[in-house]
Amino acid sequence: LLQKFRFRSSPLSSPPPALIMSSTNTPPADVYHSKCVCGAVHFSVDVSQQRFNWYCHCRACGRAHGASPIHLLAVPADNLTITKGEENLTVGKGHGNLTHAFCKQCGSGVYQAPQQADFRVSFPCTYGIESGV
Repeated sequence: LLQKFRFRSSPLSSPPPALIMSSTNTPPADVYHSKCVCGAVHFSVDVSQQRFNWYCHCRACGRAHGASPIHLLAVPADNLTITKGEENLTVGKGHGNLTHAFCKQCGSGVYQAPQQADFRVSFPCTYGIESGV
């Protein structure tokens, strides 16, 4: 029965270039720029030194984001930079020992982290959000 559900191997000896490169044929970036939904807070994330990149199923993430699992990417705290609108960023206590940073205008999450942590957890699904999309 298990053999029926095995994945079939691809006849390609290597992935096609479209899977490796972006539509502009440039290598993936190490620094991603993003913003909240309303555009009041802009930030950049340097992902070259990832601590972890995973889907979290915990109750805290599910409640904070209204869904589970949540895609999380952790980087050293200095690798997540608020580039515009820091005055619109609110950092509040979350579930357990978590802190959540979000835009006080629209409520979009910017990052979260355990209190006193030396890293920030961002949400890759927000990278590159454009107004109205």
